[in-house]
Amino acid sequence: AGPATLVAALFFLALAGCAGSRQAGEPPGPGSLVGGATAQAAEQQAERFFRLELSRVDKPVSMGHNDLELSVRGPGGEEVDAAVVDTVLGRPGGDTVEAEPPRVVPRGPGRFLLQDVVFPATGDWRLRVTVAGDGKTESDFFDFSEVPVAGRQPGVPSDIPKDLDLSTLKLSRRERFMVSYTSDPVAAGRSQAWTMGITRPDGAPLAGAEVSLVGAAPLGGQGLPHKPLVVPSGGPGQYRVLGLFFDAPGWWAVAVHIEEPAGERDDVGFDLLVQ
Repeated sequence: AGPATLVAALFFLALAGCAGSRQAGEPPGPGSLVGGATAQAAEQQAERFFRLELSRVDKPVSMGHNDLELSVRGPGGEEVDAAVVDTVLGRPGGDTVEAEPPRVVPRGPGRFLLQDVVFPATGDWRLRVTVAGDGKTESDFFDFSEVPVAGRQPGVPSDIPKDLDLSTLKLSRRERFMVSYTSDPVAAGRSQAWTMGITRPDGAPLAGAEVSLVGAAPLGGQGLPHKPLVVPSGGPGQYRVLGLFFDAPGWWAVAVHIEEPAGERDDVGFDLLVQ
């Protein structure tokens, strides 16, 4: 066979592989992530009630809080009147994890915003979505491969990045808040407490915010063994992070999610080297 024939054969093999796995750590746009259960033989797909597709909203999927848009259509692509019943997050082929369910916001016939889908660590994740409509209920799953730390490319890094930013004062992703933290020397194997300050860019302290935090060691993929507790502390805009536990030395990444009383949300990430 000539070179052209070989290239064509490899191209069609690649297409077949993509159709079977339906994995993406960073869905590039609408319709990019189709439920795994819909990637079946044609005769099985004809028996399904709904076709589900996910797409990211405003940023690449990363550890921490994410907004995803869900499209629910009939087998022929028609709009359907359905409702999201349940979402369950877990590792592919593994156990589910305890996580706050996302807020489901209707956006029109067959369209929903899954607000605050939380990946508590880096690595591979599976999201199962259950929808119901017209007396029928059906579940589908979506695989996210090699979910990275925010701002990094999908994949497992082989070493600590040379451009690692160890700043303890940062502007949030959407530039809504300035966030800082102070702590005792960070060491592995013992509980940590951070004092966190959150202000608006003009320096006004942000009081009454809901603050949550997740973290992971990107080189190993493990997340925090316990969910830290964040409580108000001291004056306005001051918060205390309790029960932060790094179980191994090395590079750790922490993602902080902030929601102010008026509902505005934003995220910021910190990198640190644990001794």
